[in-house]
Amino acid sequence: MKKFAVYNYQFERITEPDDEVMAKFPEWKYVNPDESFEHRQELFGTLFPTEATRVLPYIFDSGKKQYIHKLVIPPTEDGIVVINLSNKKLGHRTNEKQEKENFDDYPFVKVIIDNRPGMQRILIEQKSTVFKEPKLVANILQRTFNKQLARHMLKVELYSQFPVKDFWDEVGKHPEGFRKIIFHFPKLNLKRLSDAVDQYFTDARKEWGSGIDLAFVAEKGEVLTVNQKNKNQKALAECMAVTGQPTSKDKTKSIEMITAGEARRHIWIGKNSYVIIPITEDVFTDLLMPQLGINSKNGATEKLILKLDKINETN
Repeated sequence: MKKFAVYNYQFERITEPDDEVMAKFPEWKYVNPDESFEHRQELFGTLFPTEATRVLPYIFDSGKKQYIHKLVIPPTEDGIVVINLSNKKLGHRTNEKQEKENFDDYPFVKVIIDNRPGMQRILIEQKSTVFKEPKLVANILQRTFNKQLARHMLKVELYSQFPVKDFWDEVGKHPEGFRKIIFHFPKLNLKRLSDAVDQYFTDARKEWGSGIDLAFVAEKGEVLTVNQKNKNQKALAECMAVTGQPTSKDKTKSIEMITAGEARRHIWIGKNSYVIIPITEDVFTDLLMPQLGINSKNGATEKLILKLDKINETN
């Protein structure tokens, strides 16, 4: 059984390219960012050509280190990509002379990219012996993809979904209550997320007794009324958890909470916390069967797609 952290990805226009982009892609001045944004998912799909068999036509890197990858299967026409991403490490073993020697080891994690229309999800295998945290892999993917998308004046941001339980657990830890709670929603251009958020706003004003800029601030000497049984407050927390935490360090994190009382604490929700889904090994075994000349009873990707489609929008 493998465990995967769930990420969403959303696109942004590059309106002011930096020197590196301008030097690498001198044709940038002829690219219309709005037109590229209109075809954002299609352009992202060009990063995964279906004719690729073993590797993709670029190198994954973090800015300090390069990472070897291998395609588990060629990218599918419907937008499913599965790769193994290795992290080179120094291994140790005993040779035939019973002497210790070092060797290069290449353990890997699996990465599943779901670029089907309207999905925009990435699943990153959680395996701390390879990468300490899924967010390290997310940074590598985001940096690598953005170097390729820059020619289209586009960039992508990965958002890690986190358990909504994190928010309510923090509420329960602080009987003194909260002076302020801020929900930082990013610009949403993924329909399945924006639909969930739009539904919330219908009744939000009357439930929190606060402003509607999503910075809920209690009156002086008072605390916010936060109740998990309140359907609209519950819906807002769920929307935020599903939207996720941005990968970039310079972006504002998802939920900011400031406790009441004299010893005010500043708390961020969702940091280093992930929605984890299990996927059995037989799903990946089935993916390899066609390459070995063996017919899979359930089809090569159908079993994986069924698993992807069962990822809940609330967690």
